[in-house]
Amino acid sequence: MTTSQSSHSKKPVNTQWTLCLSLLFFASVVDELIATVLLLEIDNKDGLWPSFLFAVTTAGSLLAGPLSSRILIEGKSLTKILSAIIICEAIFILPCVYLHKRPEPILAVAIGGSLGLLGGALWMVVLLIVAESFENHQFDQVNKWVTTVRNAGFVVGPALGGLLYPRGLSIYIWEASASA
Repeated sequence: MTTSQSSHSKKPVNTQWTLCLSLLFFASVVDELIATVLLLEIDNKDGLWPSFLFAVTTAGSLLAGPLSSRILIEGKSLTKILSAIIICEAIFILPCVYLHKRPEPILAVAIGGSLGLLGGALWMVVLLIVAESFENHQFDQVNKWVTTVRNAGFVVGPALGGLLYPRGLSIYIWEASASA
C-alpha cells in the first residue's frame, strides 16, 4: 500500500516538472529568439553595432553570476526572485516593438545586455531551485533535464529567429497579423 501511494504521489510531481520544464524551454527559446532578432534588426546598419550587441549581451550573461549573489539574499524565496526576473525580462522586451518600427542600435544593445544579465540570473536561480529541491540521485536526473532544456532553447531560439525574421514574423508576430 505504501508503494502505491508513493507512485500515485509522484504523478503530480512529474506533471509539475513537465510544466516547469516546458515553461523553461519556452523562456529559453524566447530569450534567444529576441537576441537573434535584435542582432538581425541592427545588422543592416553599418559599423560595429552587431558585434557590440553580441559583446554586451555576452558580458551581461557573464556578469550574472557575480551580480546574482547580491539578489540571492538568504531567506528570500527563490520562486519570488525567479518571478521577478521573468517580469523584468518581459519589461525589457516591450521596447522591442519600438525597435521594429525604427531600429535604434543603442537601444538594441541596452536591451540585449539587460536580457543577457537577466537570462544568466534566471538560469542561476533555476539551478539553485533544483539543487535545493532534490536529493542526490534525483538531482542528477533533474539537472540533466534542466540543462537539456536550456541547451535546446539555445539552439531552437536562434534557428526560429533566423527562419521567421526574413518572413516578417519575428517577435512582432502580433503586429504582422494585425496589419495583414
